[in-house]
Amino acid sequence: MPMGMKHSPLFWAVGVLAFGAFQEHPALNSFFEQPQLKAPQTEALRAFLIQLRPQRGNLVLVTHQVNITALTSVVPSPGEMVVAAFEDDGRLVVKSRIAAPD
Repeated sequence: MPMGMKHSPLFWAVGVLAFGAFQEHPALNSFFEQPQLKAPQTEALRAFLIQLRPQRGNLVLVTHQVNITALTSVVPSPGEMVVAAFEDDGRLVVKSRIAAPD
C-alpha cells in the first residue's frame, strides 16, 4: 500500500490525476533558479524521508530533475521515474530507473 504522494506545487495535476489525494511538500520545489537553496532544501528532504523510514509502504515523490539529482546523483530523463530506498546504514540507494513511455 502506498504511504502517500508528495509533490512540488508545480505538479499538483499529477497528484490529482494519478492518485486522487496528495500533499505538497516545500522541499520538493525546484531550486533551479535559486541554486543557493540546493544544500538546505536537499537536507530538508533527506530529513523528511528519514523521519518516515519506520513506516511501511511506498511513498511517491513528484519533483524536478535538480531535486532528484541532488538527492540521488541521478540525472533523470524527462518523465523518468527513479526508485530509491534507504539502506540500514542510512544511505539512499537507487534501486531502479523506469523510463517514460515513448
